[in-house]
Amino acid sequence: MLRRIPSKARPEGRGPRFLSRRSVRLSLVALALGIMLAATGCQAASRGYYGQWASNVAPSVQTISQRFSVTAATYPGHDPDQGHAADFMVYGNTTRGVRIATFVAANAGWLRVKYLCWWQRYWSPQTGWRPMANRGSPTQNHMDHVHVTFLY
Repeated sequence: MLRRIPSKARPEGRGPRFLSRRSVRLSLVALALGIMLAATGCQAASRGYYGQWASNVAPSVQTISQRFSVTAATYPGHDPDQGHAADFMVYGNTTRGVRIATFVAANAGWLRVKYLCWWQRYWSPQTGWRPMANRGSPTQNHMDHVHVTFLY
């Protein structure tokens, strides 16, 4: 099902634009995630500030964030802890998520990666890619962000 964008919202000279239910749903998931992260006290890395991560983790988080132009986030209670885990937010951009996950897996040694989760799959240097159980929502299934846990 497609929804027509009102003509006022379209740039002049362009034909009608439509939003799919999927893009509307992903937008709502992204909005809900932002509200949830704000409510739980999640700290997103602002440009140049990576102090909430452990000193051996911050350079890796900064490298990934800057290379792919994504926001990294962590929060109290993050698995395994706030200083050693990061969520790289891609929202509906699955291509970017695939690129981040591929880069992190290919460079796990120097990035000091313990494991990563993306699109309901788990990767570690010991096991490679394997499926994860359905956790019930796109966010819990890591469909809107790449979760990376770093070594201590």
